[in-house]
Amino acid sequence: MRATAVDVQQAISAAKAAFPAWSRSGIMQRHAILKKAGDEIMARKDELGSLLLREEGMGHESRDATRVLHFGEDGLHGSLKPSGKLV
Repeated sequence: MRATAVDVQQAISAAKAAFPAWSRSGIMQRHAILKKAGDEIMARKDELGSLLLREEGMGHESRDATRVLHFGEDGLHGSLKPSGKLV
């Protein structure tokens, strides 16, 4: 299934609407939200990994969703420092 232009616009609108509340939230609240999302990713990591392999032609290592979650936790514990640049 492919996203349509309407799907993209709806996603952008939802992100813009959610941003003020997100920017006022504290790190622990953000962590709880992202942890919940991470738990869902982990529950579906085989399915998501297979989709990535098909969609992007990446190597087998793309199936490991734990790398993404560990990277996010580094920020919570202060071992990940912002670069000051937007990418």
